Amino acid sequence: MNKARETRTVILWGLFLVLAPLFFYPYSQKWQLPVSWITVLIFEVVFYFVVWFFSNPGNWGRSLTNTFLSLIFRFSEAILFGLLLWVMFSLKPGLSLKQGFAYFLPAVVLHVLTAPFLLKSVLKPIRVIHRVQPEFTKDRLIEVDKIVAEKSDVVFHKEKGSDLSESYLEEILGSLTNYPGVNASLLVDQEGLVIAKNCKNNFDWESWAPLPLILELSTGQVLSRIREKNIERMDIFSNSYWISIHKIYSFSVITVSDKSTDEILNVRIQKVCERMKKYLNERYHLENLKVQEEKYVSNTIRA
Repeated sequence: MNKARETRTVILWGLFLVLAPLFFYPYSQKWQLPVSWITVLIFEVVFYFVVWFFSNPGNWGRSLTNTFLSLIFRFSEAILFGLLLWVMFSLKPGLSLKQGFAYFLPAVVLHVLTAPFLLKSVLKPIRVIHRVQPEFTKDRLIEVDKIVAEKSDVVFHKEKGSDLSESYLEEILGSLTNYPGVNASLLVDQEGLVIAKNCKNNFDWESWAPLPLILELSTGQVLSRIREKNIERMDIFSNSYWISIHKIYSFSVITVSDKSTDEILNVRIQKVCERMKKYLNERYHLENLKVQEEKYVSNTIRA
């Protein structure tokens, strides 16, 4: 329900509550309040504040503001009720207004008790929804650059006596780069640092290495909304390139090829990923890889 419709609903209910006590007015002498208008006013203020304070715990400013607005609303009802008495029963203007404000029991009780609850739909706090930006702002890109630039501690614990053979990994990536239309293939870690690369024609690999990190940061919140955590594969087609990103644990294989490259390239990428995965299984503790991957993805989504 939008704000305008809620406001119209409140006004209609308010008019109904102004008219309802008129059915009891012929018995006015019987339904007079035995207290002064000051007592009624004090009760109103306390009652309104208690209702709004429990609706907004700890928010004194909003509670006081809503109390004041409830008083204004109730006084408006009292004035309208007094004017109706003046028109319908030919009472003096001053007496008819006093009946609405503090003396006529059905009107005072009905208006006082319903005012804050009637206004709740209009005076409820506005819920702010933070939407995911469709693209990075300048500040966000600077933040990503800082993450990439910082060299943190080694994430994975290597087995004793083993080392990551860059030349062997480059040989695996070479089976991709040798495919017609492929310009470069990179293996990067979760911080955007290059582990191995195989490129053609002075390819600017440093500009492409942070791409998986940037995409994970930009899509993390979107994935969390649909209760997904991990991206296993992503294909991007730009005006000039076909960019394919495949996740292997917390590493990413980036393949940059011409847009016109045939789809059979996918078969070779899958074979390369299988060789990479086998190699990592031989060189690392698999459980360490899984734990570090889950920890990293969780931190990325929260960011």
